[in-house]
Amino acid sequence: MASPPPPPSLFVVTLEDLSRPTGQSLRLRALLPRLARRFRLTLASSSETLPAEVAPHIAARWRLPLPTGARPLRWFLHPLGPWRMSRLRRALRRLPVEDSILYTDSILLAEMVRPRRAARAVVEVNGSISEEFRSRGLRLTGPIRRWLERWERRAFRLPDHLIVAGAGLEQFVREFAGLAPGDRPAISVLGNGIDPARFHPGVDGARLRRRQEWGARPVGIFHGWFRSYQGVDNLIRAVPHILRRRPDFLLVLVGDGPCRADAEALADRLGVRSSIQFAGAVEAGEIAAWLAAADVALYYPRYHVGAHGFLGDAIKFYEYMGAGKPIVTVDVPQLGAPAVQAGAAIQSAATPEAFAAAVCDLLDNPDRARAMGRAGADAAHRRHTWSAVADKIADICLPP
Repeated sequence: MASPPPPPSLFVVTLEDLSRPTGQSLRLRALLPRLARRFRLTLASSSETLPAEVAPHIAARWRLPLPTGARPLRWFLHPLGPWRMSRLRRALRRLPVEDSILYTDSILLAEMVRPRRAARAVVEVNGSISEEFRSRGLRLTGPIRRWLERWERRAFRLPDHLIVAGAGLEQFVREFAGLAPGDRPAISVLGNGIDPARFHPGVDGARLRRRQEWGARPVGIFHGWFRSYQGVDNLIRAVPHILRRRPDFLLVLVGDGPCRADAEALADRLGVRSSIQFAGAVEAGEIAAWLAAADVALYYPRYHVGAHGFLGDAIKFYEYMGAGKPIVTVDVPQLGAPAVQAGAAIQSAATPEAFAAAVCDLLDNPDRARAMGRAGADAAHRRHTWSAVADKIADICLPP
């Protein structure tokens, strides 16, 4: 009896350090084990060690020569940036991708690898380098800006297929790169997901609520990495307005990061520290219990929004939905689109006063909150699981 053919080779290239709790790292940690069901995986990354859920599924590894946590955006302005970039480029050009499908989450990496060396090249586009400069107030002008935009437009056209996080990003890429429907590369919209075995409305949050001594207080929760764009400070600024209507309200902030000290100082200045719990980082397996113990899930990010709206796709929306929690966020085009479309999220105007009013209105209407939670859980479990996302990626990588 003939042995089955070996699985096709998928060469995954990323700048993410998979040990860090960033959104893209969590996405890869969820997808790689599932992609390993259909591919032999080779991973090129900056990670010194791999998380336990990923390591058994990687057949071969390549370590990329870059400082842990360094982002190419900084290299454009760093004195050592050109040297670091050339060093990374040389390493990427040496990767043996010729007999593999190249899969990367960076158009910059794809261009450096030279995607046409691979049997097929598929690239996740999570944003634009030139747009990221603008979003962080780093204004490039004159020849440098024109060079960067020309380079990026050309790079978007190199792969066989682009995967983008949402409709706004698809519109941006098509307009920026001049790609009409039917042009190469093809573009697919494919967002994030959840593990339905972890995030579901049946998770018991009562034990954690008792342990945290919250009693019957209404609890709003955020979980994520404390960086400026996550808008933790926006949530804190909304708390005084919430307390005017709900004096027993508690904001629970789960996570850690470089902006945590600033967030704590802001809570002290506003005199609301007793109404905010900084829970710190918790194990990934415990996030679902924290969500289950809360009444409402919150997200008030600080993102640059261009003509096409919000260009990202936050995993936290899917986890909030999967846990069956109603969501309050801000009215930004394309922000939390799956949750909004499912009827699981309220969008307020982007002011602390309006956000606070939306939170209080939801807390005052528990029947509506429960209905929103059920709608979100149903949508997340039917349409937004990591297994479904991985299957769609595999189908793109292995066209008929």
